[in-house]
Amino acid sequence: QKEWEERLLREPWLSIWPDDPEALAKQKYDFCKVYAVDCKKLYSPSHLKRLKLVLMRAVKQQKRAMVLKAKLLMNFLSVEERKAMQLSLVQSSEDSSRIQAQYKLELARLTDRSNMLEKLLDFWRRRMFDYDEHLRLKRLEF
Repeated sequence: QKEWEERLLREPWLSIWPDDPEALAKQKYDFCKVYAVDCKKLYSPSHLKRLKLVLMRAVKQQKRAMVLKAKLLMNFLSVEERKAMQLSLVQSSEDSSRIQAQYKLELARLTDRSNMLEKLLDFWRRRMFDYDEHLRLKRLEF
């Protein structure tokens, strides 16, 4: 018991996210520390929208910085090394387009499944409503 309390003091992510695996809880905790986010605000939709915008801006800045660094480093490569680098970039863009296609396919499949489940729920909701109406009418007749 005492060891567990000491561990919770050393590792606060265990008490904040007790249902998550330790590694994931640690990642969430580190994320909150890096971006100065209150852990409780991760569940608020309005705060999530703001956080999403902040993260998208950070990703854009990181991409821009990476492109600039790559351009700078390309100046120090020989002609053969530059050609090899460009070939690897073309191959990686093909991989990313394949991943994007898989993502779109999976999204379409999930959307279809969601629509199907929604229709099923509507069907049963109508069915239960009709059944309730039937019972109510029988009670009134009685």
